[in-house]
Amino acid sequence: DLLIIACDIMDTNEKIVNESGDVSDEPKNNLSYTEATVPGIFKSCSLMNNLPPTVLSYVMWEHPVNTGIVFGAILLLTFSLQCMSIISVIAYWGLTLIVLSFLLRVFHEGRAMIKGSTDKNPLEYLWEADFTIPVEKATEIADALSKTINVQLAKFRDVIFIKTYASTAKFCIGMYLLTILGGWFNLLTLVQLFLIATFTVPKVYELYQIQIDEYIKIGKEKGADLLSKVREQLANLPVIGPKLKKE
Repeated sequence: DLLIIACDIMDTNEKIVNESGDVSDEPKNNLSYTEATVPGIFKSCSLMNNLPPTVLSYVMWEHPVNTGIVFGAILLLTFSLQCMSIISVIAYWGLTLIVLSFLLRVFHEGRAMIKGSTDKNPLEYLWEADFTIPVEKATEIADALSKTINVQLAKFRDVIFIKTYASTAKFCIGMYLLTILGGWFNLLTLVQLFLIATFTVPKVYELYQIQIDEYIKIGKEKGADLLSKVREQLANLPVIGPKLKKE
């Protein structure tokens, strides 16, 4: 959600104001956000397939400058949260934005006084921009979130109350691995790693898709062999074995 909001703000900043003062929806430099496509292996990922075209364009670095600004700002925010409380972060970021706006306005007005320029203040584009969230968009996001939460809650219920031994065993193993992972990293570090992976892995895969697909194929074959061997060993256990055979 943070990534989607940041991308929407960048798009808002790129709106063009025509001579009559009306804001048009055409981005500067004829930027197109429908060119980016989900590369190969990521087509099976529901998260990538459900990304809005604008966000997907940023993730795939279709416009490197804008992607760099969004990626850097979000990453800087996570690092700030590691060093300070969220209240301090909000305060400092608010003051920083005000200072930057003040310096930009003073610079523009000073240059206009010295050179006699009549150029439009760049901040006016933001003054006239629409930062409101449409009700339809908010309702669509809420509906999608509620459906996802309900599906995950149903899965969580089945796992906790042991509907199947296999799914509960997988869940226990996953939780145990999370305890180990939690001893190595905190939540913000994992968020930073997730952000870095989001903005690098899809693009790297797109550039080296053929070579990566070959290694993935080999890994899948090795994993399938290992899984079959583990499943054979579990089938011999007195409690879990009969249940696994039925499944």
